[in-house]
Amino acid sequence: MKTLARITVLTVAAVALGLPAASSVHAIPVISNGGFEAGLTSWTTVDQLGSEGTFFSQSGSLSPVSGDPVPSPPEGTKAAMTDAPGPGSHVLYQDFVATPDGAALSFAVFIGNHASQFATPASLDFSTPTLNQQARVDILKNGNCLDQRNYRPGLLRLRPGVNSV
Repeated sequence: MKTLARITVLTVAAVALGLPAASSVHAIPVISNGGFEAGLTSWTTVDQLGSEGTFFSQSGSLSPVSGDPVPSPPEGTKAAMTDAPGPGSHVLYQDFVATPDGAALSFAVFIGNHASQFATPASLDFSTPTLNQQARVDILKNGNCLDQRNYRPGLLRLRPGVNSV
């Protein structure tokens, strides 16, 4: 039996990722271009209307828009990163099929939050009066990551009061 799953990166902070994902030992990777060496090929980006910035293919040790110092990509020469001069809500995702024989997902994440803390309401909307400063990594089972009814706590979700990472 195969299960359709979706990996998403939901962010309103600067995020750099390297996502090599593979099933059990000797298996074929289920994430295409997980290390981002081909840029954002095989990934879909969605930016909320009115957002500044988007996801970029990052290389080197400077963020692509603001020029802030960031760690170099964790593997290879490229990573995915959001960067913006102002507020926004950005999603990077890829659909994949996980088989019941087991799978492993590993990734490296850098979060550069210039705010004093994270604010994590139950919405990804940055344009509301409620402060919203969060970074998440979710795996959804047969769900649309842009539909809030499919929201579930993710693999990585920073909580209010957590200092910058």
